[in-house]
Amino acid sequence: MFQVEKALKERMIHSVMPRRVADELMKQGDEEMEGNAGKRYSAGACSAVSTVGGPGGASSIAASPKNHPHHHSHLKRKKTSIPRGQIIFRPFNMKRMEPVSILFADIVGFTKMSANKSAHALVGLLNDLFGRFDRLCELTRCEKISTLGDCYYCVAGCPEPRPDHAYCCVEMGLGMIVAIEQFCQETCETVDMRVGVHTGTVLCGILGMKRFKFDVWSNDVNLANLMEQLGVAGKVHLSEATAGFLDDRYQQEDGRVLERATQGLMEKLKGRFYLILFCVPLFSTHILMSGRMQEH
Repeated sequence: MFQVEKALKERMIHSVMPRRVADELMKQGDEEMEGNAGKRYSAGACSAVSTVGGPGGASSIAASPKNHPHHHSHLKRKKTSIPRGQIIFRPFNMKRMEPVSILFADIVGFTKMSANKSAHALVGLLNDLFGRFDRLCELTRCEKISTLGDCYYCVAGCPEPRPDHAYCCVEMGLGMIVAIEQFCQETCETVDMRVGVHTGTVLCGILGMKRFKFDVWSNDVNLANLMEQLGVAGKVHLSEATAGFLDDRYQQEDGRVLERATQGLMEKLKGRFYLILFCVPLFSTHILMSGRMQEH
């Protein structure tokens, strides 16, 4: 029974964060539990010795400060506070990783699609579409980070380094375009995907104690978001940093960012930008949409 519960716990944790991060977190938790158990045992043993073996034997219990008539009233008045310097969160683990490719994608036409639908119907459509993207993440070996409204973002090369990180994100982006086309055919909706990819350095880890999640932070993450905002529907928009990790298997064209970016945005951007002209992803679309996690 214990093994079944342990397996269920591990499966649940692995479903909400990367396996490597989850395993480290569970190992850390087990070590903390063992340490706390040892401290409680030592404290209990010392308490027993001082109470029973001390001068006066059992009578020393009655004479202890805890049994003083004013003790409980003193406890009620005592303010709860955290000692200075005490760690109130679990140990903070943050890693710097590079190179990592970051993908941001946004549904073009989402506002129009949501205008005439109930909240229940709209969430159902988003769940359907994001479920397809989740399957894509597994196929392309990307790591889903989060969704925010109709925005979906993921990374490759983090938390597990991999040399093909740029290809993973490009294939993810192309696959999302295929997926949303099939979604439109099945639901009679008219939406599209705008995808941006940038490659750089990230800080990755878990923050907080409750409802925590694995996340990534850096200026390069913000630039990947800008790649999406300045992209074109139905194409994958790349920074020069990402394009440098790709060979000539993709047909690329000038991103023509100057036509869409404001002066303020251009000050944040450096280098050239490219749009990948639509092409069939390297994996089979039929395999993708059937949900079978096999590479072809």
